[in-house]
Amino acid sequence: MTEQSASSSYAVLDVSARLDRIPVVTRSHRIWAALLCAVFLFELADLNTFAYVAPALRQHWAASVSSIGLVTSAAFLGMFVGALIGGKVADALGRKWALIARRSATHSSRCSAPSRRTWPCSACCGY
Repeated sequence: MTEQSASSSYAVLDVSARLDRIPVVTRSHRIWAALLCAVFLFELADLNTFAYVAPALRQHWAASVSSIGLVTSAAFLGMFVGALIGGKVADALGRKWALIARRSATHSSRCSAPSRRTWPCSACCGY
């Protein structure tokens, strides 16, 4: 066994021993798990709301099933693109500044609403 391979095997053992000493579940882990569960709950509620809205859209706007499907697909595509772009921006700027930039863009789009009647739609779409 060479000296380099011996030192790398000791490094692996050190990392393994360190991982064995880390507590499995700490208070911090529980807090993060609870926060992630809350985020997941609200995300699912947001996604499932459209299931209750779609029949009303069909009735009041005379929308076809294919147009409802198109809107649903566009929403998921928008989430995918937003996650890709948001992830890259967060990696480049940091999460805090990416969130500030997103909120600033949302508020500027609300300010550019053409009338008071369209502002609630802009507010709902921008969270």
